[in-house]
Amino acid sequence: MFISKYLSKFVFQFVNMFCFVSVLLAILLIGEYILGSVVYHMCSDMEQYALERMKYTISTYNKTGHEATRQSWNTLQSNIECCGIDGPKDWKLVTRSGELPASCCYAVQIDQSCTEINSYKIGCFEKFKTNLQQNNRIIFWSAVGFALVQIFAVFLAFYCKCSIVHEEYEKI
Repeated sequence: MFISKYLSKFVFQFVNMFCFVSVLLAILLIGEYILGSVVYHMCSDMEQYALERMKYTISTYNKTGHEATRQSWNTLQSNIECCGIDGPKDWKLVTRSGELPASCCYAVQIDQSCTEINSYKIGCFEKFKTNLQQNNRIIFWSAVGFALVQIFAVFLAFYCKCSIVHEEYEKI
């Protein structure tokens, strides 16, 4: 009798723990959904902000005191193989000589200048958008997989709770 009293108390607390875990997972799942929706809707704002920053920084490329901007553009263009914001024509307003930065070209000899003929044709903003969309897809499907695991855990916890409660009910 003494053992069954404490055993039933333990089972009751164990069942409550399953309920707590299930509710906690459900709240976490709702929070993830809300956060995912906010991030999805912010994507266009992020693209617009990146475009504005690119337009500003490309205009300061040749200005004194903006060496970090110049280095950033050169690194960006050579690493992701792009030229300008929307293409090589963006540099005409900046350089005024028709010459492009060496980082815009895929094959430039030491004595040769970078021109539209041997430059990357795709703009950096287009590459940025493509990379952003690919990363968003990866994050989205990872979140879906994680959410499915959480939903499975909630159902499993409720199943265990119901099994324990049903088993206790049959003992009485």
